[in-house]
Order: sequence, then structure tokens, then C-alpha cells
Amino acid sequence: MVSTDETALSPSDTDTVAPGRIAVVDDDPRVRTALCQTLAERGYHTQGFPSGAEALAALCWTDVDVLLCDLMMPEMDGITLLRTVLEIAPDLVGIIMTGQGSIPTAVAAMQVGAFDYVLKPVTLSALLPVLARAMTVRRLQVECQRAAETLRRREEHFRALIEHALDIVAILNEDGTFRYLCVRPARPSWWNIAPATKTAPSGPWKSSGTISCTTPPWPGS
Repeated sequence: MVSTDETALSPSDTDTVAPGRIAVVDDDPRVRTALCQTLAERGYHTQGFPSGAEALAALCWTDVDVLLCDLMMPEMDGITLLRTVLEIAPDLVGIIMTGQGSIPTAVAAMQVGAFDYVLKPVTLSALLPVLARAMTVRRLQVECQRAAETLRRREEHFRALIEHALDIVAILNEDGTFRYLCVRPARPSWWNIAPATKTAPSGPWKSSGTISCTTPPWPGS
């Protein structure tokens, strides 16, 4: 069961928790139901699963932020479930629930990717702060993914601009004038490099090269 002892909770542990999607996996229906109901009252979106196999099948097409699963379950234990889920959704945050005598195993679960563990019987004073930290980590992961995607798109846009830019090299001649060369000859026919025709009116350097561009042909012309 889940104890509602909140004597150790501070306002920062409960009031600033961002709503998130939590998958609760426990073969004990009383614990599973109590966790889902209690966390739902705290603003979380919860979904319970009686076994690791059912949770795994659902998580293949359902997005969740946190996986809260029991360590000792028949057929598929918490470590196996967590390891498999992280292969599908590596950014998901996993929390293991374990009994007092299973702490070494819970540590082993953390080594395969669990964010943290809580001891059974679960109390809100122990669970809610862990969930708050887990949601913070999850939110930062999502923000990093979005930033990386934005950076990738901007880089692709920049590369496209560079790829289609006219490449001009200015070479300083011995007489103090500049000579302009196009280093990328594969250009549309309407780009032209004019010969040196003008000289800068003033200044220590004289420019005797110009770049001209005729009007590009309109489609169909």
C-alpha cells in the first residue's frame, strides 16, 4: 500500500511539480491502484499495468515521462523491463520500487539506467520528491532535444545558403588592384564575371574588378 504520510514534505516538493505522464507497473493490484489514484490527485496522468509484459506492449505506442515499476515481479522483473524500455525510449526516466532487503538489486537497476529507487512500503514523503526530480530531468531532456533539432535545422539552412552562394576570391595584383575570380564554375548561365573595368575613385587600394549579374530568366521564358 501507499502511505499518505506527508510530514517530511515541504511546499517545494509538492507545489512545483509539473504534471507528467507516469506508467505504474506492479503485480499487486492494491499498490498499483493506490499509486495511480494518489498520483492522479497530485496532478499526474497515470496508467497502471499488472505486469512488465503488458507495460512493454503499451509503451511501444504510448509516450510516458516516468516509468515507476516494482523490482520483484513474476515473468519479467523490473530490471528486465527497464532495460528493454530504455532501448525503445532512451530518454524515459525510470524509478524502481523495492523492499528493504533488495537494496543491492535496486543499485544494480540504477546501473542499467534507473534514475532512482524508493523503498516499499511507498510513502508520499519519499516518492513525491523523487518524482519531482525525475520530471525536472525529463523536462530538461525534452528541451535539449528541441534545441538540438532547432540547431540541426539551422545548420542545414546555413549549409544550403553556402552551397548555393556565389564563390568569389579577390586576388591583390602587384599594381595594387584587385582581381576577382569565381572558384565555382558550375553556375547558372545568367551569372557573369566581368573583366576589370573600373578603378576605385580614392583610397590606398584600387579596385579594378567588378561582378555583374544579369536578370535571371523567369520560369518558362
